[in-house]
Amino acid sequence: MKKAARSARSQPRPASAAAARPARAPFALPPQVPVWLALPSALLLAALVHWPALHTFFAQDDITFLARARGLEPAPWSFARLLSGAPRWALFDALSGLDPLPYHAANLALHLVNVALTYAVARRLLGGRAAAWAAAVLFGASSIAFTPLHWATGFGELLATTGALGALLLFLDARARGSRAALWLSALCVLAAALSKETMLLLPLVLVVAEWRLDTPARDLRRVIPAAAVMLAFAVAFLLTARRAGYLGGEAYAMSAAPGFLAANLATYLRWCVTPHVPVRDAVAAMDPGALPAGLAVAAALALALWSQRRATRHPEEVGIAWFLLLLAPVLPLRHHTYLYYVYPAWAGACWLIAGAGERLVRRLPAAAPVALAAVLALAGLGFAGVRARERAMTGDFPADRTVRESRMLRNAVAGLRAARLSPGTRVAFVNPAPRRHSSLAAAGAAPTASYLPLEQALRGGETLRLFFPGLRYAGFADTLPRAWEDAETFLYQDDGTLRALGRGAPALAELGYFTLRTGQWARADAMFRRSLALGDTLADAVFGLGITSSFLGRPADERAYAAEFLRRWPDDPRARVVRAALDGRAAPAR
Repeated sequence: MKKAARSARSQPRPASAAAARPARAPFALPPQVPVWLALPSALLLAALVHWPALHTFFAQDDITFLARARGLEPAPWSFARLLSGAPRWALFDALSGLDPLPYHAANLALHLVNVALTYAVARRLLGGRAAAWAAAVLFGASSIAFTPLHWATGFGELLATTGALGALLLFLDARARGSRAALWLSALCVLAAALSKETMLLLPLVLVVAEWRLDTPARDLRRVIPAAAVMLAFAVAFLLTARRAGYLGGEAYAMSAAPGFLAANLATYLRWCVTPHVPVRDAVAAMDPGALPAGLAVAAALALALWSQRRATRHPEEVGIAWFLLLLAPVLPLRHHTYLYYVYPAWAGACWLIAGAGERLVRRLPAAAPVALAAVLALAGLGFAGVRARERAMTGDFPADRTVRESRMLRNAVAGLRAARLSPGTRVAFVNPAPRRHSSLAAAGAAPTASYLPLEQALRGGETLRLFFPGLRYAGFADTLPRAWEDAETFLYQDDGTLRALGRGAPALAELGYFTLRTGQWARADAMFRRSLALGDTLADAVFGLGITSSFLGRPADERAYAAEFLRRWPDDPRARVVRAALDGRAAPAR
């Protein structure tokens, strides 16, 4: 009996029903969708979301960089942003001049290249086309790309991302094929990324994670040496030349290494990543102490996704989170610069992690595949809506997004100055007598920030005039026309940057007087009309205006005197009938 029992136990057991089940299929695109459409459809979605950026004008630092390219401003040389800085602006200026469309078209094209590279890297990290498609759609359609695509200066962020993605792609190919040439090409891409933006400094550490956590017969960290050596050489050259050029200096780039600040700043970025329904998440452009709970929740979700793959033989999600954190880390210490577009290079890593975790979930629950597909398309829809909402968002009378705000103002102001056809050497003054509203442009409920005149800020102290109208001279902004500016061509400016030419001296003062009347500032308008009359006593507008202000200020004798003078000197003026009727009405009680 014992022998028979031992014999029975030694026989192979029949396979269980569970073991006999076929292997679960990975997440796949719907069968009616050809696999070759995966990347083109991701590119199409990205283009549909972001094509409005092509209509943007120049804004902010664009003006300074263009002025440097034309020799109008000093351009200190350093290794900082050597590829995305002065050479790039000089090339584009030579090819396109001051037409903003080619600049924004190049940015959009570069974004689409980054979408393709995100897809290609995901194919090597995650394997399946569907997961790679999901990662590419999440990256390409995200509103995180708004500022780099609406701002010509965003080319640096885009080009740095291109170099970094190319470096990782070539590194993964080198590991797969054992190619030393591909390793050195990867190192050159690392250098290109660093020369586009210095925040790529920690990129070689991403390659270390890829080498250590992806499946390989034998881990060999020597493969990272070319990239590390190139980055080290760049760091030394950057520090030496940046210090000499004064790059990244001053209060604007003040940093803090306090753990509490770094944690809160990271939490701010993490919350922004999961709130695409908020159009202008970085309206204040500062660390948000209130973001800590949401940031901790996102961090916990990421930790859970990483924990779920701890027993796998490959760990592509860990490469994704390493990419996200290491490319974001250099901007975390910045005390006064917390911008959504800083997430752009790091966002690709988050997309790989999300797509990898989603594919892992669908492998376990195949019925969840349609839900995963719908979620990806819904996020693309949120990106579309977010881009449109950010373009339309207003804070009071101004666009909430600073790039959109300055772009519209500059487009209108440049158009107004061009229409005036001013001769070289003309001095230009911008005036608006309406009471100035020095209100902060911060988001509602946020801490107040320093207020300013937005159009004056957009014109950058006359730098815009020197760029677009080299022969003009900038006088400045005021709420009246100072006596020292009476020889200047005066423009009445509006909040949106539109300009109305008022002329010079006496005519300009009279026009400003009439505008001031509409704001109810009778005494101020009276002073403008008096100055206008003093500069040119043949001006009917000044006399007519003084009759009006005399009425409002309770000077009936002056009102009758100005009315009589107006009728005597300009009897054929279309306003004479109104003046005569008013004068007759005043005189009627005396009869």
